[in-house]
Amino acid sequence: MNHSVFSLGVMTGTSCDGADGAVLKIDPETESESLYGTYSRKFPANLRLQLRKAQSGKLNIVDAGRIELLYSDWLAQFCSQVISKFKLNTARTLCSIHGQTVWHEPPRFSIQLGEPARIAIKTGLTTIARFRQPDLALGGQGAPLVPYYHWLRAKQMRQTQKNPFSIHNIGGISNLTVVTHKLDEIFAFDTGPGNALIDLAVEKVTKGRHHFDRSGRMAESSLSQIDWGKIEKLSKHPYFCETPPKSTGRELFNEAFLRKIPGQGARLVANATAFTAHTVAKAYRDFVISRFPKFDCIYIAGGGAANNVLVLLIQREIDRLLPKKNIRVAMLPKTLGPLHYLEAMAFARLGYEALKGREISLGAVTGARSNGIGAAIIPGKNFQSLLRRIALI
Repeated sequence: MNHSVFSLGVMTGTSCDGADGAVLKIDPETESESLYGTYSRKFPANLRLQLRKAQSGKLNIVDAGRIELLYSDWLAQFCSQVISKFKLNTARTLCSIHGQTVWHEPPRFSIQLGEPARIAIKTGLTTIARFRQPDLALGGQGAPLVPYYHWLRAKQMRQTQKNPFSIHNIGGISNLTVVTHKLDEIFAFDTGPGNALIDLAVEKVTKGRHHFDRSGRMAESSLSQIDWGKIEKLSKHPYFCETPPKSTGRELFNEAFLRKIPGQGARLVANATAFTAHTVAKAYRDFVISRFPKFDCIYIAGGGAANNVLVLLIQREIDRLLPKKNIRVAMLPKTLGPLHYLEAMAFARLGYEALKGREISLGAVTGARSNGIGAAIIPGKNFQSLLRRIALI
């Protein structure tokens, strides 16, 4: 009998542009996994607008509730589309949703919209959510949550690469995970903005006609006009000087922060891109190299990997700030997974681990008193069948 289960991970990041879904096929006996399929869909314009309003922190609770309802029903539809696209057997499938972060204020609280009960009812799938809450309850940052999965996926690379390396995800926010041969040496934190300020700059320059800088073309047209002096001054903001564990979000890197970035038109986009690259490189110089002197490679993942100019500037800044280290910036190897779906894959796996009552966050990474166990579980129609398949009953 085939006891394999499918775990659908759904990620909607701080860029607030849509959802990425990844389906993992997991063998409960060996606990091995394989990527079964991926799917993405953009938010409708109105939903995107409403979610961005929610990220402002200025909505009353009634309006926030209405937006969550709209978003949750859209997520349920998204999950149903994935089920149909890959012909998933719902008796063998669980769903893990990260939710839409609208306010992140660690170590006190972090708010993600997305009502798992609506998804469980509408799809019939047992749904896992509220991943950050156990870590926050233990005094942690509630983020980043994916480093343990990075370490698991990098098993083959850990066997072939002698020196420490990082998996660096650039979504709306930029975060890194330094991987070594030992799990207890893992080191991870948010470096600052990823695509957030760049996207805001593009929206401002184009008056909302475009939401991101495709391949970095706008920035590329004004590279010679980058104000590196101003960027250096902005990078002295307290967040960049704060020692990890640390995490951040759009509460800080928002429209108000963008107003500090110099320039108009394409020059604004170029400066936002350069600022992001500089703060990434600065994080390695200030916090990584002292811990891992032999560190030698940064593997880029997430939506920012498609911004060629951003990646180029990260390499340039790494070379400038760490001239003797010969640190290479490269794309995430295919053996680890598709560039844009690594976080969705991570939550697919974390949902499975949470269903089994296991640890999903690392206190050494988040600053929590101990590792966080589990997440919120909403049983779907398939709950008993699912538990039998993973030998919990």
